[in-house]
Amino acid sequence: MRIVVFLWVGLVLTVLPWQDRWTQNTVLLSRPALHAFFASYFVRGAFSGLGLLDLWIAVTDAARLRR
Repeated sequence: MRIVVFLWVGLVLTVLPWQDRWTQNTVLLSRPALHAFFASYFVRGAFSGLGLLDLWIAVTDAARLRR
């Protein structure tokens, strides 16, 4: 179960920041400062990096379980 959760969260965090849904929602559109923060490439890259880290953890756990 842990591997599946890490895979799912990793995929979402890797892909979602680069889609329009990331910044085009009612919470961010009502707060311009938050919208500018989450629209920056640094924040998007940071979230994608966390997603890649989650994917790496899932793959290493799966390899460890296979042994």
